[in-house]
This record gives sequence, C-alpha cells and structure tokens, in this order.
Amino acid sequence: MTSHQPRKTWLWIRSLLYSVLVGGVWLIVLPAGLLHYDPAVTVIRLRTWDLAFPGLLLLVFGWCLSLWAAAHLVRDGRGTPFPLDRTRNLVTTGPYAFVRNPQGIALVLLTVGEALAVDSSMLWLLPLLAIVFLLVLAQPFEDHELPRRFGRAYELYQTEVPRWFPRPRQSERPRTGP
Repeated sequence: MTSHQPRKTWLWIRSLLYSVLVGGVWLIVLPAGLLHYDPAVTVIRLRTWDLAFPGLLLLVFGWCLSLWAAAHLVRDGRGTPFPLDRTRNLVTTGPYAFVRNPQGIALVLLTVGEALAVDSSMLWLLPLLAIVFLLVLAQPFEDHELPRRFGRAYELYQTEVPRWFPRPRQSERPRTGP
C-alpha cells in the first residue's frame, strides 16, 4: 500500500457518506415529509407500471450518473461532492467533460424518477425544490467559488462546457455551409 492509499481510501469513504446523507435527505426524508402531508396517501404505493417503470429507470440513471460524477471528483479532483470537502483539482473528466454540473442533473433525474414512480402528487414538489436549490443556492456558490479557486482554467472550461445540457463539442458539431 502506498503512502497516499490511506488518504485516497478516506476520500472514498467521505464521498460515500456524503452521498448517502444527501441522497437520504433528498430521496427519503423530504419525500417522507411530503407524503405525511398528502391527504390522498394512506399507504405508499407505486403508480401504474407505465409511469412507475420510467420513474425507476430515471432513478437508476440518476444514481449511476451521481456515482460516476462522484468517482471523478474523488479520483481526479482529490476531493468529494461535499462543498466543505471540496476538490483540490478542477475536474473536467467523465461526465464533467459534457456538463459542468452532473451531480445537479443526477439530483433532478432522481427526484423526477421518484415523483413518477410513487403514487403521490405531492412528490412533484421534489424536482421543483431540487431545481430551486440548484439555481438559487448551488449555482451562485459555484459561479463565485470555482473561478476564484481555479482561475483561467475554470474560465476556459466554462466557455467550452455547458452547465446543464450537453452539446456536441466543436469537433463533433455538424458543419454548416459548403
């Protein structure tokens, strides 16, 4: 085992703990609170299969995207998704090569998936809360913090990689004209 191995293992553990805690709040605690106040829900049940199945697919895809992004934060950034345990390096690999905030996209996918899968109209507040959180709290924090920490490298990354919606890279964009 190298001298950096215990530190790297500890990063993975902290990242996993953060993911479980934050995921638990967004996918268990908040939904439980919303379901508690939903007069139409006496027993938690899935919606009909035509809605529950796409919801479950979104949950799986969101979970995979979140794990993929977190792995790159740990491996390449030498930090965790938690803002108080931030990365030491700018991460531009993995999902970060396509969008600047794959963790936020994963959160929206997870909350939409849960709202689709579970039979409660109150759960549709989850994606709305996630979007408000991302736009009102996370985005301004990142817009202030990341250019300050990573300088020109982040400014260049910001011009090349969209925040939310992937687009073809310059070399992949279709040519227009002759």
